[in-house]
Amino acid sequence: MFLLCLAVARLAIAQPTDVRTITMRVAVDERYRMLPDWETTLRNTVQRVSDIYERYFQVRFVILDIVDFAIGPDASIQSRLEKLVTEVPIGEADVLVGSTGGRCEKVARGVARPFDRFAVIMAVCEGGKPLDGHGPASVLSHELAHLFGAFHPAISVESVMRGGPADLFDDQTARVVRLMRGYDFRRGVLAIDEATRRAWRAIYAEGHQRNDEANPLAFAITNAGLKLARSGRPAEGEAAIREAIKIDQLLPEPHVALGTLYAQRDLLEEAVREFRLAKGLNFRDAGVRAELGLVLLRLGRDQEALPELDIALRIDPELPRARLGLCVALSRSDKLDEAVRGCTEVIRRAPQEPIAFNARGRAYAQKGELDWAILDYDESIRLSPTFATAFNGRGLVHRRKGDVDRAIQDFDQAIRLQPTVAVGWNNRCFARAIGGQLAAALADCDQALRLQPKSAEALDSRGLTYLKLGRLDRAIADYDAALHLDRKYAHALYGRGLAKRKTGDHSGAEADIAAARAISPRVAADYAGYALDP
Repeated sequence: MFLLCLAVARLAIAQPTDVRTITMRVAVDERYRMLPDWETTLRNTVQRVSDIYERYFQVRFVILDIVDFAIGPDASIQSRLEKLVTEVPIGEADVLVGSTGGRCEKVARGVARPFDRFAVIMAVCEGGKPLDGHGPASVLSHELAHLFGAFHPAISVESVMRGGPADLFDDQTARVVRLMRGYDFRRGVLAIDEATRRAWRAIYAEGHQRNDEANPLAFAITNAGLKLARSGRPAEGEAAIREAIKIDQLLPEPHVALGTLYAQRDLLEEAVREFRLAKGLNFRDAGVRAELGLVLLRLGRDQEALPELDIALRIDPELPRARLGLCVALSRSDKLDEAVRGCTEVIRRAPQEPIAFNARGRAYAQKGELDWAILDYDESIRLSPTFATAFNGRGLVHRRKGDVDRAIQDFDQAIRLQPTVAVGWNNRCFARAIGGQLAAALADCDQALRLQPKSAEALDSRGLTYLKLGRLDRAIADYDAALHLDRKYAHALYGRGLAKRKTGDHSGAEADIAAARAISPRVAADYAGYALDP
């Protein structure tokens, strides 16, 4: 080990003679502040690591300021990093480092975002016990190297990157830090020129830790692309993520990022493609399966979504989005009791989740428990006053309860919130048709069909409107078109049967009505409430 240190030191002496100063904001949590003389200990640790980096790489770290950082009990090291990034401003510093304490058994001693500005170190174990191994200076030296793009070398290599002393840099780590010595932390990974990227990739290709660890450069570029896209520059963000895919075609994270961006932009088929690619690269990633399932639900492909969500929960029973997705999927299936149980469990865990109340309301409505459904839709709307789906759902229940005016009011709100979505227009058309507002109903159905020309539901609603207007040929034509899209659409079959009966086609009428009743025994009872002329 001593000979290796000497060899690395000779590499470091070849650095430029000027010293680069990197400023650091340090955030300390309540457990670290319980240490006696904690600030002196902290400053000494940073100074020791700074001296090492200045000796080997001509890089000096200077603490700009020290701020408080609230962690909470027993948070994972990764969640501590996320909390640091989101809750502690970096201010004028180049990098932000969290210094924390807690349980050390089987816990990573630190974490950093490679090619980024954020790191967390576990500087003290619970009860003030010192870290085992080489202590907080080693952990800090390790994580700072990650910020420059250093990676974990092969498991047989003795190095600070494998838990060695703070000044034990293997050859690859030394070359990476030297290469990235001038890295602009503020501009980030996308500012690295192509020649430097190629040089880093050549060092990485010599060998690195073989496990599920992501390629640091590709991962960092992916994250930077996501930030660009979310800042209103989607084309640039997507281009960056595709560059990450070129760097490492076996990395699932860029495909997850693209799937997420496409889903946010309602490019759902493209999102499905990317999530499927990511799933193929990491078959046991519960999060990817959950997101794939949720997009499939949005596409109405519930039978494909259910197994993805079910497997996601088998892999990770605590995954909130998978549990929520399964609640939604079950509410749209015939497993209504299971849906109520599943959604109730989601609500118990996340009582402010409007989607869960909406899904349970739908399940109650399908079960015929309309008062319970109204209560859940009310709560969903209270939690999310712009949730158009909940207004549509509550409107449908009001209509079934015979309160057409209140139903229309809810559909008005749904249309106001989503004027380019056909569902609200169709629902209001149907309610107005039942209430006798036939001219207004016809206008609503026409608009629904302009927005979604192949909507069997809107064609059925307009067919009912024409039936009530006595325009039987137009009614039959719309019912025909609806049945062309869905030949087992009981409501359209029954309506066409009534229209045929009025035209004198009694055999055709009875055939349609019998077929409708075979599919849906309650269809005649539904039509009995529509105030149709005999």
